[in-house]
Amino acid sequence: MAKDTSVLDGIHLKVDPDLMDWDLLDEMESGKASTRMMRKLVATFMVDERGQALPYEEAYAQLGKLKVPEINEIGQRLTKEFESFKSDVAVPPR
Repeated sequence: MAKDTSVLDGIHLKVDPDLMDWDLLDEMESGKASTRMMRKLVATFMVDERGQALPYEEAYAQLGKLKVPEINEIGQRLTKEFESFKSDVAVPPR
């Protein structure tokens, strides 16, 4: 069966430290990953094709239409974005 990627092609991510608040960082570092947290993160960092942030509510609603394989792919994209971003952020040791 051919994979329809039209929904995923319209989803662009850009990890922007200006959009990340302390609560979001705490939630990420808690080690308690959940689909709700992932959806919140992805919605926070969704941008349009020009790299402009989408309104959070619009992004969150768009993500609700994704199926499990698409969610997995978006999770992989987000992980890659964070890996490239992480080298620029200084997090104090615990």
